[in-house]
Formats: sequence, structure tokens, C-alpha cells
Amino acid sequence: MDINIVYQGVSVLIFISIMIVSYFLLSYKLFVSNIFIISSYLVIVPSLFFTYGAYIERDIVKTQIVRIIEELKAAAYAIGYTIPNIDVSVDVDLDAKVEENNNELIKFAIITLVVVSLLGYITVAYLWWRKPNFSVSYMMARDFLLLFLIIIVEVLFFTVITKNYRTIDANLIKYSILMDLAQKTKP
Repeated sequence: MDINIVYQGVSVLIFISIMIVSYFLLSYKLFVSNIFIISSYLVIVPSLFFTYGAYIERDIVKTQIVRIIEELKAAAYAIGYTIPNIDVSVDVDLDAKVEENNNELIKFAIITLVVVSLLGYITVAYLWWRKPNFSVSYMMARDFLLLFLIIIVEVLFFTVITKNYRTIDANLIKYSILMDLAQKTKP
């Protein structure tokens, strides 16, 4: 059995357990509000991830690769090597497979999250219809304001923290490449 399926199943069971517990521990109104926020969050967070987050990630990778290459060239030059310009062929089939995989993942995520989000909204409407002892419009306005603030924090986090975080240790990569080159060029 694939370990990812196990993780997903455990995550769903934990989520359902928390929702059941929150139903009994919180007021009815807060329980309905939580379902509404989660349903909205299921659409907003992936939208941010697949758009702005993906843009930031591409920018980070590009910046780090350029920095590593420049440092590698400088280090090679310092020990007497010159790294020539190399014409690298592009594996179009591999690019197509990656693109296809990403498109399938995005399609699966969108369908799954939209369906679950709609089920959440339907649940909110049913629960409010069943026991309309609170203002659903006030709840929605309050929850959308909270979600808007969360979006601002996420965008700021992506922009300030994630964009400047270095996931690759350039020195370690440079050292590994140079040591490998040194081993292969020994007589």
C-alpha cells in the first residue's frame, strides 16, 4: 500500500475527529462558522499555492541555480580550471512528462477541493436551515474578513520569508561538484 494513501487517510480521520469534537465542545454557531471557513480555505490556499507560490518557487530556484553556477565558476577558476560553455540538449520528452504530471495534479487538486468545498457550503446551508438561530450573513462577512487577513499574511510570508529563504547550501553543492571533478580528473 502506498504510504501517501495511508497519510491521507489518517489526515482525513483526524480532521473528521476534530470536527466531531468541535461540534460538542463549541457552540452550534461556531461549528457552522468553522465549516464555512474551512470550505472557503480549501479554495483560497491552493489558488495562492498554484499561482503566487509557484511563481515564488520558480524565482527562488532560478536565483539559487545562477548563484551556485557563478560560485562554482569562480571556485574552478581559482584552482586553475575554466568551465567552458556547454551546449546542453533539452529532453523534450522529460519536460512533457513533468508538465503532464503537474497538470494532472492541479486538475485533481482543483476538482477534489472544489467538490469538498461545495459539500462544506451545502452543509453550512443545511445546518443553518435546520437551526437558523444566528445571522448567516454576519457570520459570512466576519469569516470572509478573517480569510482576507489570512490571505494577506500568506502573501506577505511568501514575499518576505519564503522568497528569501535559501533551501540549497551553495557551498556544499560547490564542494561536492569540485571534489567529484577532482576525483575524475586525477591520473
